[in-house]
Parts: sequence; C-alpha cells; structure tokens
Amino acid sequence: MEKKYRKIWAVSLLFISISSLILNIGNLASFEFPNVLKYVFTLIISITVLVLIYTSLKLKIWK
Repeated sequence: MEKKYRKIWAVSLLFISISSLILNIGNLASFEFPNVLKYVFTLIISITVLVLIYTSLKLKIWK
C-alpha cells in the first residue's frame, strides 16, 4: 500500500512543479495567458497540494 501512496505523492509533486513552471515562465516572458488557463492551472495546483498533504500524512513523512 505504501508504494501506491509513494506513486501518488510523486505524481502530485510533478503536477505542482509543471503547473508552477508554466505559470512562472509565462510571467517572466511577459506572456499573457487567458484567464481561464490561469484558473485551470491554479485549480490543478490547489487540488494537487491537497493530495500531496494527504499522501504525506499517510506515508507519515510529517511526524
């Protein structure tokens, strides 16, 4: 069961990284994303942060 949580934890960390990277590179390059796209990336980050916290607690990373 721990392997399953490790995979979910890694995928959620990957999604957070990719979404943040896209938004930050767009801001640095002065590229204006449509608002819908910004909201979608923000929603992805919000959901995956919750998943990351849940799996971290299940893996007992925070003691």
